[in-house]
Amino acid sequence: DFSEVPGQAYTVLEQYEEAEHNLTEAMAIDNKRRSATLHFGHLLAIRGDLEAALACFENAADGLEEHSNGCMPLLYLRLGYVQICQQRYDSAVGNLRRCESYCRGSLLFPRSYYGMSQIY
Repeated sequence: DFSEVPGQAYTVLEQYEEAEHNLTEAMAIDNKRRSATLHFGHLLAIRGDLEAALACFENAADGLEEHSNGCMPLLYLRLGYVQICQQRYDSAVGNLRRCESYCRGSLLFPRSYYGMSQIY
């Protein structure tokens, strides 16, 4: 099931109302699939609601490890960036390092490394 994919596309296209509608529907379809919650948190972060985004990421973390291990690096990457925005640098470094531990040699590694370099 890829019910959250249109919501991700709408987010990239900056069509935030459509993204919110789609991701909300995706979360309602199956609340055990935390990837929709992760992407909804990303939408909230883009809109500047960092506290709500952080809550979504924490909610998503509860089920991602069990159901969708491939989303874990993305979760930690997004958590790290939100924490940078909140000037919570120690927490951000920890999450960006977790991201790196999942994705050494993958395409996400340079993004997390870049984020960590912004902190220093």
